[in-house]
Amino acid sequence: MNRRMKKRLLFIAAAASISTALWIGRAHRQDDVVMRFFDIGQGDAAMISRGRTQVLIDAGPDRAVLGKLGRAMPFFDRHIDLAVLTHPHADHFVGFIGVFERYQVDRLLVSGADNGSPDYRAFAAAAKAEGAEIIRANPGDKIEIGDATIEVLWASPRPQHGDLNDASVVFRLQAGGQAALFMGDAGENIERALLAAGIQLQAQILKVGHHGSRTATGADFLAAVRPEEAIVSVGKNTYGHPSFSALERLKAAGVRIRRTDRDGDITVKFRRPP
Repeated sequence: MNRRMKKRLLFIAAAASISTALWIGRAHRQDDVVMRFFDIGQGDAAMISRGRTQVLIDAGPDRAVLGKLGRAMPFFDRHIDLAVLTHPHADHFVGFIGVFERYQVDRLLVSGADNGSPDYRAFAAAAKAEGAEIIRANPGDKIEIGDATIEVLWASPRPQHGDLNDASVVFRLQAGGQAALFMGDAGENIERALLAAGIQLQAQILKVGHHGSRTATGADFLAAVRPEEAIVSVGKNTYGHPSFSALERLKAAGVRIRRTDRDGDITVKFRRPP
């Protein structure tokens, strides 16, 4: 190797190191809470980031989530602090198998429900092989992300009437006087239970339950949440998601609607107060 080539390689290496150092510095200074709702087709996958802390909520029906994470996270970062599986339907958990292969996941929060399928057994085996600490969610549990808080509002290992959607981990993210409510695939049964319990539901951002199903996002529930913006995670499907009735209820409440099937990946920020 001649001297010119050596200098060129040294320059490239130095530039890469400086760029990495600058990125790390920006990440440490970044205190905004950033929520990304990924367009992964018919399914759910979202990420909450604050600085270099990352929480992945569901992972979609296939490996598409890996490309989304690769673009959302710096190339050198292979660490996810917390993963949340809202409930054991394939359009929420299959993508985790690839995530466990590529990333170090510290903790996995689950409802405790099991659908008994071969795909779910593969997911459970991948989680065990990863070595993530598996935590069963319980209402009232709180997880701190700096001065932001995730509070579990609902989770059930044995849903009524055998509907796994009603096993969903429902949680509220609060940061600096702002809040986002993540409903998983919970429907009206769970909405009524939350209302009856008198739980604080108000949130500027609502991640709409069950992809905008007609059996979710009821009028009384919307009146309690009072969202400014609703995110619908949805792709091409034969279920009629999102339903006309759910969309009309959102419109009647004056809520801005954003959909991954039309808007692609959706990013929402909670900026740290000055």
